[in-house]
Amino acid sequence: LSPVCLGSLRRAASINAEYMGDVFRAALWMGPESVDSMEKELNRLIEFMGNSSDYEIDIKRRAYEDRPDLPFRAEVALELQTRDPLAAAKILARIRDRLDESTFEKGVRELLTDYIKIFFQAYKEGNQRELDKWATKEQEEKDRNTRDLGDLLPESHDTTTAQYFRKRAQMFEAQAEMFYADPVTLEALVDEIVPKACWQLPEDPRAKEIEAFKKTTIDACMGKIGLKAYTDAYFALMPNNKNPDWFKSEEKLSHKDPRSMVYFCEYYATRERYPELWEINNILAADQWFMTPNAFSEKGKHQQKQLSRGILERNGFSAMTINMVHSLIDKEKTHLLPEINEKYGEIVKRFKGELHGVLKSAEELTDPEFNSIMTALNKANPGKKFSLTDRWTLH
Repeated sequence: LSPVCLGSLRRAASINAEYMGDVFRAALWMGPESVDSMEKELNRLIEFMGNSSDYEIDIKRRAYEDRPDLPFRAEVALELQTRDPLAAAKILARIRDRLDESTFEKGVRELLTDYIKIFFQAYKEGNQRELDKWATKEQEEKDRNTRDLGDLLPESHDTTTAQYFRKRAQMFEAQAEMFYADPVTLEALVDEIVPKACWQLPEDPRAKEIEAFKKTTIDACMGKIGLKAYTDAYFALMPNNKNPDWFKSEEKLSHKDPRSMVYFCEYYATRERYPELWEINNILAADQWFMTPNAFSEKGKHQQKQLSRGILERNGFSAMTINMVHSLIDKEKTHLLPEINEKYGEIVKRFKGELHGVLKSAEELTDPEFNSIMTALNKANPGKKFSLTDRWTLH
């Protein structure tokens, strides 16, 4: 390796060692008992990451919500009914979350109204002053552009400064309208979410039944019907149950059929659009997160932190572990987690005075011989804890 490569490797190793030392120092600062608990938690985190898996059936469900014309509708609907008995409950949960979010945002906007209206007024008046100034020069500006370029004037430049400020005025009006808007209603959310959840097609023969199911959804949100009745009503509308003999009548597509490829492409495109359906290992993997729309921008990192926090909190990981993961996300170093776990264990052993190793001998040691060596080591190194295994080799 060249000196430059060796220098880069040394710097990388130094930075990695610094991360591992930081984790130990943070645990020790919390107290000696935190050193052991952090070691156990890191081991659990690596095991948890290794055993986690994406919410595959939810990814398929979202794919058909976004593209209800995909092939294999009945097959995937049957899989959804078989593997996810809470599919209908997730419709209600999505409506609830959107209602909560919209109502909370409206409350925040109302709290800020007295402040924001001052800014809106300032923007409006400042923009109007500029518009009044440039409106008097608008014709002169048009004539100059035409005179300079004539018929070669591109459409992208066929505008004036006054038109720019008119568009800004429209933008301010739209922002004010959004700010003062009422929270979304239950009926509006049901109209938006239910057709997508039922994979409704244009000219869908189930249209009237889906309209009736909207009323059922509102009743379920208000607690007028139970979850089982709502779930039964939902799956009764899905393609596999609307046509129980679908496996006989549906066209069979071979693996070489282009429509089969469309399904698989849409599945992975959907997966990239909805990283909230990923498992923790892929959320923290750079080669996976790179495919998301915002990737490693500040917005993308914020989303990566939110998703990892949600999963880790639900599974009982401590705030220290979550903060460590967030720090690695900021530095784009989440790939170091397995190494941090390994090196942290070594640091803890040294901290406790533990020395682990292998005692090699040309001949197999008897128990008294092995014990005498251990006794001599312990006597010569007070405060140390030796943990050795013996191994003999033939030459």
